[in-house]
Amino acid sequence: MIIQGEVIPGKMDDLLEADTFRHNLPKARSSQDVWPLLVLVAACLFFFDVFVRRVQIGFEWARPAVNWLREKVLRREKIEAPDERLERLRQRKAAVVSSLDERRASARFEPEPDQATSDLDRVLEESAGTQAPLAPPRTAPSPTPSEEEDSYTARLMKAKQQAWKDKKKT
Repeated sequence: MIIQGEVIPGKMDDLLEADTFRHNLPKARSSQDVWPLLVLVAACLFFFDVFVRRVQIGFEWARPAVNWLREKVLRREKIEAPDERLERLRQRKAAVVSSLDERRASARFEPEPDQATSDLDRVLEESAGTQAPLAPPRTAPSPTPSEEEDSYTARLMKAKQQAWKDKKKT
């Protein structure tokens, strides 16, 4: 062996005598306890034993599931024709939409109540020459003071008070 440039004769012989790849060594053995594995297996068996005894498992769902699989998954090549009811519904929807669009297009513009006075003056000037009787102008009905005061919550409160009065009478 060479250590810092020196050869040590005794050490080299010892290293050469040791066979690194010898086959006469005893086999390595490792022993592990088997009881933890057995406890785990026993616990699983106990759980499944209690489960089987206490829980009723019904297989009513199996037949519909198998039928569904046969229909949907295994028969993919069968493509159903579109339902004629769905087609009629689409046609009806298109007809209704087109009729609504026509109504919106043909709807007249109704002037606001504050614009009605200026339009009324114009109509009166035009009709003054013909002397035809005029129809009274249409105005939006003005809400009465009691309707203005009665909000949703006020009406609810009145109904609640009336219910309490009826309950006290009976």
